[in-house]
Amino acid sequence: MNILQILPRLNTGGVERGAIEVASFLRSHGHNAWIISEGGLREPELEALGISHIRLSVARKNLFTMISASRKLARIIQDLDIDIVHARSRVPAWIAWQAVRKVNQKRFRASGFPKIVNFVTTCHGKYSPGYFSRIMGRGKKVIVPSSFIGEHMSSVFGVERDKIVVIPRGVDFFRFTYKPTLTDKFIFVVMGRITRNKGQHVAVEAFARATQGIADAELWIIGDDRDKTRYIDRLRSLINRFSVSHKVKFLGHINDVERVLSKAYVVLAPSLYPESFGRVVVEAQAAGCPVIASDIPAFNELIRNEENGLLARVGDVEDWTRQITKVINDRSLCDRIRVQARKDVERFSVEAMCEAVLSVYEEVANNYSIGLIKGSALGDLVLAGYAFKSLKSCFSSANIFWAGTELTKELWGDRYKVLTSGKRLFSFELGRKMKEYGVDVVFDLQNSRASHIAGFLSGAYRRVGFNRKAGFLFLTDPIAYNKSFPIEEQAAMLKAVGLFPIDPGERFLNVEGDVTRSVVLKMEANLLKGRIEDFRLVGIIVSANWPSKRLSPPQVAKVINFLMGRDDIAVVLLGTGGDRESVEELLPLLKDTDRLIDLVGKTSLKEFIATINSLELLITPDSAGMHIAFALGRPQIVYFGPTHPKNHLPIDPDSGNSIDYVFADRCYPCYRHECDSMVCMDGLEDLICDTLQHKLERL
Repeated sequence: MNILQILPRLNTGGVERGAIEVASFLRSHGHNAWIISEGGLREPELEALGISHIRLSVARKNLFTMISASRKLARIIQDLDIDIVHARSRVPAWIAWQAVRKVNQKRFRASGFPKIVNFVTTCHGKYSPGYFSRIMGRGKKVIVPSSFIGEHMSSVFGVERDKIVVIPRGVDFFRFTYKPTLTDKFIFVVMGRITRNKGQHVAVEAFARATQGIADAELWIIGDDRDKTRYIDRLRSLINRFSVSHKVKFLGHINDVERVLSKAYVVLAPSLYPESFGRVVVEAQAAGCPVIASDIPAFNELIRNEENGLLARVGDVEDWTRQITKVINDRSLCDRIRVQARKDVERFSVEAMCEAVLSVYEEVANNYSIGLIKGSALGDLVLAGYAFKSLKSCFSSANIFWAGTELTKELWGDRYKVLTSGKRLFSFELGRKMKEYGVDVVFDLQNSRASHIAGFLSGAYRRVGFNRKAGFLFLTDPIAYNKSFPIEEQAAMLKAVGLFPIDPGERFLNVEGDVTRSVVLKMEANLLKGRIEDFRLVGIIVSANWPSKRLSPPQVAKVINFLMGRDDIAVVLLGTGGDRESVEELLPLLKDTDRLIDLVGKTSLKEFIATINSLELLITPDSAGMHIAFALGRPQIVYFGPTHPKNHLPIDPDSGNSIDYVFADRCYPCYRHECDSMVCMDGLEDLICDTLQHKLERL
């Protein structure tokens, strides 16, 4: 793979160190690695390691500079055939994201499904809310150094949790070797940028209070103090106030931190605000130095108080004084926590960090993120599973997700990733979510104006759908629409863009085992005679979304009585809670209820699907049950009244599938929700019984 990391500068800090460590690891494992920055103190280190560095203006928050840099970066990506662009800061991330989009747009225009460049980000801090920071959540994967930062990106910026990967920063155990004993001299060390947020003033005051009368105690303050003269002046004033100028040393920036830690007694980490990780903490633990740290995220993810370190209340000088006094007076405590800390820190090796980052690269390399838009009625959502499974077979390693409504999530959410925008397919919100998720290709099965707009707003490079509802304005691939059976329509859409859909007879809806067990228990509780395994189960759906599609209780009773004439049949009634009144009318008309399993209004959606999957045969009106049975590959008899079979069957009934249908054809289908005459439903029960006679013999 060809990997390009981009960050503002190459000076001191965890961002730069992590980038160099990853680049060096990639080279040692046969990959090509580049770093882009504005340069800095660590450029010679890159040269020594043989890592290619490209200077580019990627640190300034200036719109014109960023646009220019993005164009240059796009050419670099294309020339070097980059696979992954990994951004480690906000300004470089905006530049990189735009450059990646330029390259991918050009490739999609030239080819149907080309090799693409993917964008990855690492969040090195707790970013303030705002649009500018949202870019750090737009990576195909968003790497965070701690669970705290992951939760922050999810809750504040709405980053989907499945995109977030927690990879703690690594410690070089060759540099930070464990010292066998503590030093005799009380040398306390504070490391990090010299700024108020790091809390050096808390450390100075607490140290001064705790070490009164201890002549050999020292506090070493290590860190870059450039451009922080006002805070340095405050620290010096505090030092003079407590008369500890002979004990406190400013060592500035140093490269050999391990040398300092070898002499340190305890390391202090008095930060006032949450940290993204706490490299100072784990490096000190690796070197065998006890640590006192502020009780803040993510320090409290690394330290268990008095087990592998000490935690002090944030900014509380008195508590910090107590903790420092404790480690001075109790060397056995220091020895105990530093031994445990060294065991715990083993998991934070540089190699483990780099391997985890490489795994992210391998997961997203040249993989598409594909969205399938569908948010309508239950039956249509079920049938859309055919296109979804077809896409899975065509793009085996791609990240394929649903984009739809809450009903989409209820049906498919346990199996696949679902992005929703509420109960309705609200185009702007859904488009924004898909854009943030990083969609590359959209297949629009909804084919409404709202779904076309959502696909357009997603920023997907390729947007496929039927040319309906002004689709030509919003789709990159508007396909001519020819009315047909839904499965054939989906297959036609996929074939039009060069894909190969699965066989229409292949099952594309699965049932969870625990739900099946729950359904079996419910059925057994309803069965008065015999056991479930003794009978062939035939289901009858007594409900329909239109009253005009329903058989009357006497008609249903005639079908059930016909089935009960066979000793090997048990009948399962299915429907919604609103159908209980019809069931009460039905029961007195039945000759035998010992083999009747009444589940009307007693199943969830998942249980409803699992029940249909347990049947040998389903009898259903033109409803969602018909589509569920088809998706499960279950035999069924479908009856039609005010609607026409050719318009609503999932597939051509002459194609040899397991669907039989009955249709009186006494009047032209009126498509009325309610009808006074119900002429089209008259006699359907006799047609169902005739079809049953032959169907049961074939099964």
